[in-house]
This record gives sequence, structure tokens and C-alpha cells, in this order.
Amino acid sequence: MKHVTTLMWVGALLAGCGAGVPNLAPSDAAAPAARHLRGWTSASHDEPFRPQLGYSPRRNWMNDPNGLIYVDGVWHLYYQHNPRGDQWGNMSWGHATSRDAVHWQEQPVALAEWLDPNEPLHAESVFSGCAVVDPLNRSGLAGGAPTPIFAFYTAAYSWLVPTRGRQAQSLAISRDGGASFERYPHNPLVALPPRNPEHLNGDEFRDPKVLWHAPTGRWVMLVTLSEGRQVRFYTSADLLTWVHASDFGPANTYAGIWEVPDLVEVPVEGHPGERRWVLFVSVNGGTPWGGSGVQYFVGDFDGERFVTEDRWTPGGPGAVVFEDFESGYGAWTVEGDAFGDAPATGALPAPPGTRPQRPVRGFEGARVVNTFVGGDAAVGVATSRPFTIDHDYVQLLVGGGRAAPPADDGEDDGGAPDLGVVLRVDGAVVRSASGDRSETLAWHAWDVRELRGREATLQIVDRSAAPDGHVLVDHILFSDAPLPEPAARARWVDWGMDFYAPTTFFGAPGERPVWLGWVSNWLYAGATPTRGFRGAQSFVRALSLRPRLTGGGWDLTQAPVGLDALRLPGHLGWGEPRRLDDTRLALPHAFEAGTLLEVTAEVTPEGAERVGVDVRFGRDDVVRVFYDVAGARLAVDRREAGVVDLSKRFAGVHAAPLALDGGRVRVRFFVDWSVLTVFGGDGRAVVTDRIFPDPTGDLTLTAWAEGGPARFEALDVRRLRSIWADDPAPAGQSGAPGGDRSSTSIRP
Repeated sequence: MKHVTTLMWVGALLAGCGAGVPNLAPSDAAAPAARHLRGWTSASHDEPFRPQLGYSPRRNWMNDPNGLIYVDGVWHLYYQHNPRGDQWGNMSWGHATSRDAVHWQEQPVALAEWLDPNEPLHAESVFSGCAVVDPLNRSGLAGGAPTPIFAFYTAAYSWLVPTRGRQAQSLAISRDGGASFERYPHNPLVALPPRNPEHLNGDEFRDPKVLWHAPTGRWVMLVTLSEGRQVRFYTSADLLTWVHASDFGPANTYAGIWEVPDLVEVPVEGHPGERRWVLFVSVNGGTPWGGSGVQYFVGDFDGERFVTEDRWTPGGPGAVVFEDFESGYGAWTVEGDAFGDAPATGALPAPPGTRPQRPVRGFEGARVVNTFVGGDAAVGVATSRPFTIDHDYVQLLVGGGRAAPPADDGEDDGGAPDLGVVLRVDGAVVRSASGDRSETLAWHAWDVRELRGREATLQIVDRSAAPDGHVLVDHILFSDAPLPEPAARARWVDWGMDFYAPTTFFGAPGERPVWLGWVSNWLYAGATPTRGFRGAQSFVRALSLRPRLTGGGWDLTQAPVGLDALRLPGHLGWGEPRRLDDTRLALPHAFEAGTLLEVTAEVTPEGAERVGVDVRFGRDDVVRVFYDVAGARLAVDRREAGVVDLSKRFAGVHAAPLALDGGRVRVRFFVDWSVLTVFGGDGRAVVTDRIFPDPTGDLTLTAWAEGGPARFEALDVRRLRSIWADDPAPAGQSGAPGGDRSSTSIRP
């Protein structure tokens, strides 16, 4: 993925590219005074808050995983890396390798930021991308041994580099087993031309993902038009020449920018041979918890176009379409010169010498009202036919400029703003909506229950000749269902705050695709209380689909890969079921500080309102994993989990929807030094959260039920060894001397 190199900060800010730069508000920008200072360094992997189950670099900054590939028996993890410091900048591809996808060995930087030695301000940063192999040598570049690896990445140029756009898709080739890459001399391969209406400000076109589509015998590349909330598909026969095939989006949630797309066929559990395509899109902003997250779509892909089964449908049951503008303006009365003879099909031409209109996105069907007719100077008003309000809500798509307060010019306009859509009753404006200076239309809703039975009209108002002085409107619905928040319209991969930009491994063995993601959130990624290094990856997870327990469609399920091999001997917990009746019961064990735990619980709520397990670190710090029966949610509460003042949104409860299965809930979670990863319903619901508790305190576990009884059918606790063990022992054996960084001590 992103973000402008240190040399590009000034240009990026002038360009308004906040979508491509971590959004760190002043309260989020600096790490708080850490409570647990012990003179840490990054000379080893055992300093406080160093994750022990997922990879992190020994020193300096890390964010998105890149170029994940399995080739010649080796797993390669490339990643966004600043080789010069522990904050974002100087974007290059760091590198780690593994023989088992569990234990990782750090390697030298594989693909470094390019700096022109003769022009210090000329730079090409290496943003996110992917890696593939070309076994049939369709490119003509894949001969030799070891197997050449092709890395596709976003080349992010400083403003002084002459190029077609600030971000473009480029190629680098490794001929030494992935240790280093040489840039292809004819880069970039895919670029948007400057000042083109599709250019989207010139710096938001990134994160290529390349896959082989066997039915059509072609390569496919996905790239995000980030500000447009779209995934663009390209095809190629040789990996070098790419043809635009289709676009997907905006869809479901598009309150935040889109990044890091991935498309993969995923098997359906219980249905041998059945697979479905799943499109993943990372979203920075507009998530239920705040900051960054990942949405997914299940659908069909024919080699050129992806069609989803999971598109959110507005209105709800019984919704009535009042106007979709597909047949023109119909009974609307149009005044002024802003509307043209008919609704538009997208962006409109601009007068010579003026700024072009950017692509119009997010409308339904083929037509949209667009008052950019002749440019922003055009003005006008369109008024609907009268109607009786006989539903609880009016829902409509609106975009364009933001309304200014009604002008105090002595004219009686009923309180109408200068730009937007208004609802009038008895001549007075009772509801209004406008855009947010965006050409992507967004859903708005008015609660009109108090107005039921009243006669009303709608007006589309454009009285503004200022820049962005136009309005976009489409698809007006009458509904009795409220409009869900944007984040609630999506299917989310992980409901915690700390799983972002995941991507699947190319060439991975086995039936199920596997992936990993960055364990952080852009709200506070630069403020985590670590020293010398910052950022980590999750452990590897395998993907599959299952039919949803309630309603139609599919649930993405995830399961940890390889962690069974880290288990130390012995089981702890309860050997037989126990019933807790609105009580708390501590396990009769205390684990030494730094112990890594795997906890599995299966619970039948027999009247309990909530049931859970607390993990306490020392005396004061606790994280709670619990199931909310009434809300059918699996939740993590990290409000008291140590250092929580990294941002205003850090301390909170993060919950994933999860229905009971046969009256029971099954939860499996992993306690790392600064990461809690929870899998509910055998992987249907996942919550990943960073935690920064007291690293010196013993660990204790307490099971509990509130509001009634619950039966713990099972509660099993296992200790794990660290992936940083120098000589990892097989499962069931103790760790090698000096290599086991998970305590084996238990205190009665």
C-alpha cells in the first residue's frame, strides 16, 4: 500500500492526499509516556510487547504485508518497511522467509526505495503489491534457476519525477531466490495519465494484486482507485501488457478509501469441489470500530468482471422507489440551466480552461442527476410532483458539493440551502441533505415519522456558482426501515481494530488459501509503545466459506495455521463441565509473566446474559473475552488492558456478530505479548486486538457468567512456545535451551 516517502510529505500535503498518508490527529500522533520502561532495545526478540506468535522486524517500521509467495519450498513474506526508522517513511520492501509459515527468519531489504543520486528530491517509493511466478515463461523473462519471482508493486513518485501520475504499477524481478529484485527497465506497466478525469487527483491508484485465471488462460491484475472506492481489473497474456477489463464498486461501505484488494477462490466446507470467488478490500475509515478494516464480497468472476452476491440492498422490505431518474425527469419541474435535457450518465464535460469533473460513482442504474451541466457556474432548481408521506423514512443518494447555510438575502426561500436536496411541507424546508465535496454518492436518510400523512414535495437545489457548486442525486426511496450505518452494510473479515491489508500467498500448497495481515490500525500505528521497532504481522490463517447460520449467503471462516506445533506438553483448565450461576471462578493456576496461551471454551448459556473469560496481567491490567447472549455478539473488552491512551478510539469493546450454534458458542483465543486473537464459532467471527498490559505481571484466568447460569462444557488451556525459538522443538517436546521464550512455569 501507501504512503508518501519522507521526501514527499510537503507535496502530499499540498495535494490533499490524506487518503494515502496515516491520519494521525495530534492526540494520536505521539506515543504516551510508557508505563513499563525497562531500557528496551531491539537487539533481541524478547523485549516487552514484541509479538511472539507473528513476525515483526528486529528494528524499524513495518506495515502492510507484500508479495506473499510460496516457491521452491520457501515461504516469502515481503512487507512495507522503513529501513531507517521506527515511523512510516522511506517505503521499501522488507523481507522474511520461512520453511513452515510459522517460524520466520529476517532477511535484508529486498526492494529498496529508489533515490536519484544526481537529484536528491527525485524518488520512487515502493508501496504495496504482490509476487507471482511464471512457470510457462509467458513473459519471456522467466528463464533460469532458481525460479524467477515477479514482484508487482506501486511505484510512488515524488512530485519532481516526470511520469504519468504519482502512483503507477511497476515490475521488479528476482533471479536469486527472492533475496533481491531488479526493476524492469520499461516501468511503469500500468499508469493513469495526468489530468485525465479518471486520474483521481493523481496519487490514489495503488496496490496491485496479480492472479492466474485458468479458465481464460490469462493473468488478472486488481488495482484500487482508492478515492473512487473502486477496484479496477486488468488482464494480460504475458504479465507485461495489461488491458483494462472492468471496474467494481463503490459497494457496501465506502465511507473510507479503498486499498489492498485481493481476489481468490475459496472452498465451501462440507461441499467437496465447490469453490466461490471472494473479493477482499481493505478500507481506511468507515469501519464499525474506527480507523482501518477489511470488507469482503462473495460472488462470481469470469476472468474479466466480478459480480457479488453480497451487495447491500437499500430500503429494506417493502421499500418503494419514488424516483430513479432512469426515464428522464418525468413529472419533475426543472428551472434554470443546471440540469440539461436529461439526467446524466456520469461525469460531464467542463467549459474550456476550467477544472474537469472527476468520475461520478456510487449511483444506481445508468442515470444520475448531475448539475455540473456547463460547469459549476450553472444554477437551477428541480421540483418533484406532490406526494403524501406514507412511510417512516426517505432514503436517497446524494453527492457533490457541501451546502452552505441558507443565505440571509431577504428572499423567502423557506430556509433552503444553496446546494443539495430538500423536503418541503407547507412550503417550508423540513429536511435537507447535501454532498461532502465528493463525486461518490452516499446514502442519506430522513426520519419522517412525525410527518406521516402530510403532503410534501422534494427539491434538488443548485444555487451555487462556487467551485464544487453542483449536486448529484439518484434513487429516492420511501421505506419503513431505517438506513443502517455505512459500516453495518458490509461483511467484515475481522471485527477487532488490528487486522489490516491482508493478502493471500501465491502458490501456497493445500486446498484452502492462506494469508496474514498487518496487526495495527492507522489511527495509532505510529504511537504503539514499543522501542526501536514498530508494527507486526499476524500469524498465518487459512480461509474457507460456510453457509450462514441465519439467513442466506456465506460466512468467511478463518483458522490459525501451524500453531499446534508450538504447543508445550500438558493440558490445563477443567477436565469436566462446570455450571456457573451468575458467579466468577478463577482457574487454580497462575502463569509466569510472558507465558503464551491458547484458550478454548465451549459454553451453553442457560439463561446467562453474558458469559466470558478474563485474562489478567498482574494486579491492574485485564482483557475480557465474552459472549453477549441478547446481542448475539462475541466481544473483546480492552478498556483496562494496560496502555490504552494511544488514541481516542483505542480503549473500547469490539464485537463480532455470532449466532449460537445448537445453543452453544465455541471460542478459541491466543494470548500473545501484545496481541489477542479470538476465533468464535470455529472461525466465523474473528476479533484481533493489540493490547499493551503489564509485561512483568503473572497471568491468571477467570471464567464467569452474568445475569443467570451458564454451563462451560469445556475450558482448555495450553501453553505455547515462541516462534523465535532458536531451535523449535517438535510439538510435544520442550523447547531447546535458550530458545523457548514462553514460560513453562505454573504457580499453584
